[in-house]
Amino acid sequence: MTKVFTQELVDTAVAKHGRIEQRRRLLSARLVVYFVLALGHGLPSWRRFSAKMSKATA
Repeated sequence: MTKVFTQELVDTAVAKHGRIEQRRRLLSARLVVYFVLALGHGLPSWRRFSAKMSKATA
């Protein structure tokens, strides 16, 4: 998914819509976008994404 939706593309979209983080949180705006994309893409992507997220936040 990150090959199609690069970090630069997601960050640009987040900035364009005025959703840049004002505080540091557990999940960044970029990760939330990838989360929503994974949910919309289907269950296999969701499982891979959640596995990566649990490792990243541990």
